[in-house]
Formats: sequence, C-alpha cells, structure tokens
Amino acid sequence: MKLMTKFCVVLLLVSVLAGCSKKIPELGLVNGAVTLNGKKLDGIRVEFLPDPEKGNMAESSFGESDAEGNFSLSFSGKDNTPGAAVGQHRVVLWDYVAMNTRDADAMPSRISDKFNLAARTPILLEVKPGQQTIDIELDKYK
Repeated sequence: MKLMTKFCVVLLLVSVLAGCSKKIPELGLVNGAVTLNGKKLDGIRVEFLPDPEKGNMAESSFGESDAEGNFSLSFSGKDNTPGAAVGQHRVVLWDYVAMNTRDADAMPSRISDKFNLAARTPILLEVKPGQQTIDIELDKYK
C-alpha cells in the first residue's frame, strides 16, 4: 500500500509541474528608440502588450530607454528572456523621469497620457521573427 501511495504522490507532483510550465511563444528580438520632436527620450518605460483582438495571446514584453534613448525588449513570460512575442501589440509608454521626480509640479510628463493605457494607446505595432529595430516616433501619433 505504501508503494501505491508514493506512486500516486509522485504522479500528482509530475502532473502539477507539467501543468505549470508554459511554452514560450516564438519571439522576435526588438530594440529601438523613443523619439519626440526628433529627439530621443531617456527614461521611458516601453511595454509591448500582445493584442488579443488580433489573435496574440502571449505575455507582454518590456524595456526602458537608456541615457541615449535606446531600448531593448525582454519577454516577461520566462526569466526576462530577450525579445517579444511575434504578432500584433499595443504599445504603452510611461515617463519614468517625470514619475520619479519628487515634486510632480516641477516636471510634468514629457509624453501624453494617451500612451499610458492599452485601451487608448494609438501605437499598434507588429513584432516579426528575428532581429528588428522598431523606433517609436511619438510625433506620428498626435
């Protein structure tokens, strides 16, 4: 009887662990820059949210523009693997420089709040397989 109990426990654990592992979707390696009025912006949080309306059901990807205004995306689904799921995305942006300023009145956000929510962002982009540069020129979305 003890052997059968141990077998059932092991079988249950294997089943649970197998159910917890997710398959990583095909990823495209994405880098780029966020620009406004032709100038690259530093400290911008960039989130690529897969668009379920376009059939993309993967997890999101994120990055932050560095001092030179460049970003690279990491897939949030598995240990921050570089890349983003292939397919259509809604792109959400946050101005971390303005958000981290102690006096909010001293530094308003450099970008419009229309870029802060997936439901209202006008930025819809496609990630393709392989390495690619996707520059986000905010002037296109006025």
